Amino acid sequence: MSTLRTVLGPAVPFLLAAAPAFAQVSDAEAKAEIEFARGLAADWAFVDLAEQVIRELEREGVTKRIGEELGIVKCEVYTIGAKGERDPVRRNELFEEALTAYADFIENNRSSSQLAKAEAAFVNTSALYAQALALALEEAVGEEAERMRARQTDILSEASKLTQHLIDGLRSIPSEDRTEEETRELYELMLNRGKMLAEIGKTHTTPATPEGGIFFFNQAIQTLEDLVFLAVEGTPPALRAYVAMGDVFAYQQDWDNAATFYQAVIEQTIPTDRDVWLDASKDLTEAQKGLRFLFLEIATKGLMEALVNSGRIAEACRYGLHYYNTQRREGFQFTPYGYLSLLAVARALLDSGGFVGGDLVTGDAVWYETEEEMDANHPERQQRSSVDLALRLAQGINEANRGNILQVRAQKLISDITSRAGVAVAPDVLIEAAEGEYFEKNYSIALESYRRVMRSIEGADTATRSQYGSQVLNKVGRCFRALDRPLEAAMAFREGCTIWQDPLIAGTNAQSYYSMMTTIQRAAVLDKDALAAMVREAEQLVQKWETDAQDQVQWTIGERERNNKDYPKAIEAYKAVEKSSTYYEKAKVQIGNCHFRMGEVDEALKIFDDYVENYVRAPENAINGAAAETRRKEALAVAEFYRGLIVYTRGEHEKVVEYLADYFAKYPDQTGFTPFSMANLMRSYLALGKRAEARQVLAQMVESYPEETKTGEASAAFYTALGEMREASQDPEERTGILREMAEYLEISNGLGSPKYQNLRNESQHWMELGEWARAEPVLVRIQNVFADDPEAGEAVAKYVLPDLGQTFLMQRKTAEARAVLEPIALEGASKETTRAWCLSVIGWPQEDGSGGYEVVPGAGETAEDYSAVIDKLAALRGVEDRWGCRFYGDKFMIAWGYYVWGELDSRKRESAKEQIQNMANLLGEPDLASIDAACDSEETPKDVRAAFGNGVLRARFLWLRSMLNR
Repeated sequence: MSTLRTVLGPAVPFLLAAAPAFAQVSDAEAKAEIEFARGLAADWAFVDLAEQVIRELEREGVTKRIGEELGIVKCEVYTIGAKGERDPVRRNELFEEALTAYADFIENNRSSSQLAKAEAAFVNTSALYAQALALALEEAVGEEAERMRARQTDILSEASKLTQHLIDGLRSIPSEDRTEEETRELYELMLNRGKMLAEIGKTHTTPATPEGGIFFFNQAIQTLEDLVFLAVEGTPPALRAYVAMGDVFAYQQDWDNAATFYQAVIEQTIPTDRDVWLDASKDLTEAQKGLRFLFLEIATKGLMEALVNSGRIAEACRYGLHYYNTQRREGFQFTPYGYLSLLAVARALLDSGGFVGGDLVTGDAVWYETEEEMDANHPERQQRSSVDLALRLAQGINEANRGNILQVRAQKLISDITSRAGVAVAPDVLIEAAEGEYFEKNYSIALESYRRVMRSIEGADTATRSQYGSQVLNKVGRCFRALDRPLEAAMAFREGCTIWQDPLIAGTNAQSYYSMMTTIQRAAVLDKDALAAMVREAEQLVQKWETDAQDQVQWTIGERERNNKDYPKAIEAYKAVEKSSTYYEKAKVQIGNCHFRMGEVDEALKIFDDYVENYVRAPENAINGAAAETRRKEALAVAEFYRGLIVYTRGEHEKVVEYLADYFAKYPDQTGFTPFSMANLMRSYLALGKRAEARQVLAQMVESYPEETKTGEASAAFYTALGEMREASQDPEERTGILREMAEYLEISNGLGSPKYQNLRNESQHWMELGEWARAEPVLVRIQNVFADDPEAGEAVAKYVLPDLGQTFLMQRKTAEARAVLEPIALEGASKETTRAWCLSVIGWPQEDGSGGYEVVPGAGETAEDYSAVIDKLAALRGVEDRWGCRFYGDKFMIAWGYYVWGELDSRKRESAKEQIQNMANLLGEPDLASIDAACDSEETPKDVRAAFGNGVLRARFLWLRSMLNR
């Protein structure tokens, strides 16, 4: 069986040895390996490993039927790999390998039941490869372009010939006898043939030979028309054929005919007449509607290009808005096809120079040629130029497709729109463009975009300038603040509430100005008088723009004094906040905080308890409005945090649970208080012996606050507590359960961020102690990858981690992987156990199958040199062990087994294996080797060796091997 596939069997001690399987692989096992190979290529893009799995199966031997399926899979792996490959050069290489593999299979398996499947797959792969070359040709030039074009023609010609042969074969089957699968295959072949012929026509059409491809175009149309006739009008195959026919005419620049076919697809799926669609959609499921929208996505791009190129720009805009409106009304999700069509719609709108009226959100947009027409039908808030909408669409595509080619195309369109001469872009659209950069944290680029907005409103009326100026300056200030340029941020906020006075946002700017100036003032060394004057100006601006401005200033003074640790002054400021203010409750709670900071804990707790238990619950203190509700929640978060902290410091763990059990549920966004409270809650649960509850709290912390210091502290406390519980326990089952819990905790913790070496090492050792080899493996691999070159941990990785990784591979019977890890260590000199493990990886071992027989686990050795090196190492080990001890006998068995395995290459070595066993029997004077049991069951034998070889295990293996050699 393949050594690449993880097949977990019963745990076997790493000291035991095995040999290659000599029997042919069963069909069930082969099928499992075939699916594994497919998975390697499809799910992980490991084409090379998939090939290795296939080669190993071929080497081991399979039945004829499975062999044919294996041949198909070999081809499929290349195709799957090509489809998932991003590098164009490697992608083309894989396509070439796939076509070669399919061609070889078809040539060598003419009577195979898999032949039809291989031929159909050859056609599909050819079509995919031709599409990939077509995309590459868009950027290729010179000789490279000619070479690719010639290769594309060859591929299409060969495949199109085969499609006709396959089509004829399927069409010869009476329609009533044709299976559904055969019918689908027929339609797919006809569609592929039509597309291929059209592509061949394109390659034959050049400026010098404009009619060169006409024959192939006509053949393509004929094939696609036949498909429509067979599949019946309006079915998915027929609709796909219509799209393909539209493409054929587009290749010939016959735009009117191309538009006709694209329009037919749209009108047959989601018609432009809304009443017709509403009536038709009543009986459709959501899946059926989604399929229809997919056809709309596919057809719209071609229709936009056809209509624009034929000069029918108004019609293009109306169909484009039909597509846009349908998506908005029905809530469909765009596919990549859909975004390509949306880009085409945006470009058509840009080129139209018209206007769009109606509600974009509800999907009621209408295109108008003149502004007067739009004015007559829509209120001002629902009016915009086509350019504005084109830019909005391009921005939306840009945001939805970060990091792929669609984003590049969207950005190109945005650039075309904003740089087009004579195009006046509305300020709100420019703001959206700038905010895209702002929310991506590209603050320097966002600043330039916001400046452009300011330039665009220079000649506008006062109301417009105030509206946009105040809004934009708020964002400019935020950008400067994020860039750690506080004075420039303060000046932007100041300008946003003095020169540009939009009442809706000027108050916010005033508060931000005040906040920035107080920050600057605290950090300043010089010009303190000037800064103090600016702080006073900011306070006055806050009072001007905020309804409870004076209370906000008092609150801010209280916060400032509290931060300066002048708690009496802070309390005085907090007490000055009026009860009618939305800051009142926060101030009330911060008074308690100040008492807590001054060491007056009882007074603080009294204030917190009174606020939580009495004030908030009193009917006369009911609140109204979002602002007041927000402030109350903030105040409660502080009060509940501190009273929980106080009872925790007093060791009142039951009260901690009572006060803090639902803190996270109430205040998940309080990233300062919530992790702290949860850490205290977790510790209290542990103190109360409620480990499950403690673990649940910690899991929530790891999920919600992975980077918080308190999460790390709580994690360490939980892990330490578990370790202490395990040490104190005398129950083996309980100790194992706690160890598993420790390992699972570390698995979660180590999965976040960049864990320390020791944490990963602890996790790997826990899994190994539990016998969870498959879970230990990725941890050990991670340690090797991250810490192998670390100056502090590197030596430990080489000395301990790699041997453990080799052992982990062996326990999973991954002998090839074990050999790759252990061989460099073993050959350079390693511990005895590591050397034995390497020997096992080369020669394998026999494993009891539970029914009195043995299952052979194959080693990774292949050559006489491999086995000779193992025998030499084992002979050296035998010489350093206590003579006639259990380990000595174990090494003797491995030598005999090594010769037995070597005997598959050189039959003379079987005699050497016999001699090893017979010599030992002669020396012992015991044909039944009874002394082995006594040695391996002795109390003087190390526990791990006794567990591996005791209870007659090793002697039984000697006797079994002798019987195998005497056959």
